[in-house]
Amino acid sequence: MDPATISLIFGGAKMAYEAIKSGIKVGKELQGMASDVAKLYGSVAKLTQLSAKPPKPKLFSGVSVEEMAMDIVVKRKQAEAWYHEVKNAFVAEYGLRGWEEVQREIVHIQKQQKAAQAAAQKEHEESMHQLKVLGMAGLLVVMLVIGMIVTISLSIK
Repeated sequence: MDPATISLIFGGAKMAYEAIKSGIKVGKELQGMASDVAKLYGSVAKLTQLSAKPPKPKLFSGVSVEEMAMDIVVKRKQAEAWYHEVKNAFVAEYGLRGWEEVQREIVHIQKQQKAAQAAAQKEHEESMHQLKVLGMAGLLVVMLVIGMIVTISLSIK
């Protein structure tokens, strides 16, 4: 857990939250701020994941493990508060069922992304396997040709 990474993620969450707040002030609907809402939710999820890992301060950073832990917890709590505020605004506009629908859609999209990533990984592994097989076959052909040339040249002498 790198303090710079934490600050970067928190900064992204703060920017998304401020964009949402200013959008709400001018009467913009949450639907039109979907990317900002998604960024905020993603940042909260990343901060939660990072806070689950033990802090690893860099050797000469001058920041103690305790300071890092406090920093991540404070930033995560603030981002969670922003998340809940935006959630409440969403529920006020679209109802609890709308919120639940969004949550189901998030899970559905995450599953699709994981499946696509797994398929891409499998395709990559298959391509690498085919490349290895072709490389070995090519090497075998080259060795056979060299063997034939050596055999022919020895039989001519």
